Amino acid sequence: RHRDRPKHRMTLVQAHWSPAGERSRTIELSPNDVTTLPIASWKRCPGLFKTAFVGQKPDLLLLDQLVEDHQPLGLRLAGLGTQLRGGLTFGNRSRDATFLKGLPFARKDDIEPFLLEIDDLPAFSDDRAEHPRDRGIYRAPLLLVNEFLRQVPLPRMVVAVAERDVVYAGATFGVSFAHSRLEMGYLVAGVLGSALASWYALMTGSSFGLWMRRVKPKDLKRMPVPALEPSVASDAGQRVIRLVRDFHRQPPRPDEWKELDEAVFDLYTLDDEDRMVIRDGLLRASWQWKEGLSRSVERVGVNELQTYARAFLTSMDVWFSALNRRRMRAQIYDLPEDASHRVVRFVLEESPCPSVDEVIQTKRSLQSLIRDISARTKVNVENGLVGNRALRVHAHDEVSIIKPAALRHWLEVCGLEDAGAVVRDSARAPGSA
Repeated sequence: RHRDRPKHRMTLVQAHWSPAGERSRTIELSPNDVTTLPIASWKRCPGLFKTAFVGQKPDLLLLDQLVEDHQPLGLRLAGLGTQLRGGLTFGNRSRDATFLKGLPFARKDDIEPFLLEIDDLPAFSDDRAEHPRDRGIYRAPLLLVNEFLRQVPLPRMVVAVAERDVVYAGATFGVSFAHSRLEMGYLVAGVLGSALASWYALMTGSSFGLWMRRVKPKDLKRMPVPALEPSVASDAGQRVIRLVRDFHRQPPRPDEWKELDEAVFDLYTLDDEDRMVIRDGLLRASWQWKEGLSRSVERVGVNELQTYARAFLTSMDVWFSALNRRRMRAQIYDLPEDASHRVVRFVLEESPCPSVDEVIQTKRSLQSLIRDISARTKVNVENGLVGNRALRVHAHDEVSIIKPAALRHWLEVCGLEDAGAVVRDSARAPGSA
């Protein structure tokens, strides 16, 4: 149903993929798929427009804060007297390219995450190219960025630093740090190879996240980045540089990817909630591949529900910490694996925070549990689920979250979003302070 909206806000509708929809060629929408975005916010940060579709409120808040705190990468590089450039293209071969002959020649498939074997590259041997570019853009130290993201095992930008001059082409971008320090190249490589960059590409990229797995130069240039000179001198920056140097000798292990992410988070001085948002953004980026998309609709188990509940409680404890007299207890119902929905109940307790969680072992069916919630809250939950895939059912000193069993509804970022929604619901409730 159409209804008038305030003129200073735009209405956005997002249709989510589902296996049933793919088979039936139908689109399912619910009120949960409709959101609004202030036009003034969109004008100040155009990236919020896409984020409002593919992300959630915590993503919007984090992106807005990063843009407010940091200048874009393009401006940071300009301050060093360099820029992100596209590489050689052969095209109609209308221009002389002999000045590049003999240099190592790298195409996009030659670049692995943080690894470029220069000694194994062929020498550039062509006499002509349509756009050979200026010789200066190939001067080392050279940061190379592959246009296409790759799963390793979760999606990352493919970046590497070359300590010798290299001609690059074939969907590869480069930044020459010839007039700066080699460490600067390693620092920027670490930032672009981190989970934060993957999250940013998903939330704002003009291609990635729209069933294309590529980033464009303009996407990279807009990415908010801390001041580079102070970052190189900082403890977090030195950790990033050390890790990236090591990765150029040996590919990172899964725990080392996490170590890199944490170092970049420290570089940006992100708090715990921000880190949850970005880690989930890395997972959500994997949904651009069929395997990841299928994983997003798998039924969650108790472990995933506990992770969700703890994110919810982390956000709520910020409110409770002011007086430190109350906390919440999360009750996670261990429903049968084939149940269509999952239920987590949050109960307010008169006890100092931090909040706690517990798993409720039950042999009851989902229908029985929903009937119990309906009786306790005086709300017809079954009817509510007909038009809404997810419900927040409030009663005195408690709220029950009922959502489909698919993983994508129970991520940490969903816990943060639901906690914020519960606070807003409580503030709007009759008699609330």
